[in-house]
Amino acid sequence: MNIPYYIECILKERKITDLLRSRGIFPAKQLGNKILYHCPLHEGDNDPSFMVFTDKEYENYYCFSCHSGITVINLLSELDGISTRQATKNLIKGLDIKEQDVIESIVKYLKTNKVLNNSNILGELSLKISVNCYNYLQELSFDQEESDFLDKFFKLIDHLVTVNDISTLQEIYDILVEYGIPKRVEKYLEKQEQRIIQSNVNKEQWLKI
Repeated sequence: MNIPYYIECILKERKITDLLRSRGIFPAKQLGNKILYHCPLHEGDNDPSFMVFTDKEYENYYCFSCHSGITVINLLSELDGISTRQATKNLIKGLDIKEQDVIESIVKYLKTNKVLNNSNILGELSLKISVNCYNYLQELSFDQEESDFLDKFFKLIDHLVTVNDISTLQEIYDILVEYGIPKRVEKYLEKQEQRIIQSNVNKEQWLKI
């Protein structure tokens, strides 16, 4: 089922990141095109679990702790404790669409279409991979070369989530933790050592001139 034009307008024009910013809620971490927040929908979210996906045609979200998710319409509804119908009315203000075209179908659409795959297993694996990669980059002071590598890596992860490939995701996570990240850290340190050695060689050559 395709997204009706007027719903598509809401999802494209009303960004989740803008809504959160307007409520004084700011990112805790950024992982490529994914942004992590402390969840505004439940208390005690000390380890950020609310992820906004910004690399799609329109933003969607999922909280890996309280399992809330999908669209900006759902988020506004939960934030303000109002119905999906009322949230839709609030979001279409200022847009060039008619209220009567939207209201009757929005609830049915959101119930029958999952914008975000909210399988707990897929979600938890994706989050674990993302957090491990973020911590890895943090350890390397966000080295640009490694950041570029992980941007490409995250595209693969996004694809696996989209096609519900749990087994491959699990395999990647196991390899990443047990072998992948330690090996890349080792290679990174080797490269840094070679740069230092080369820098010292260059200094010695200049001193001889």
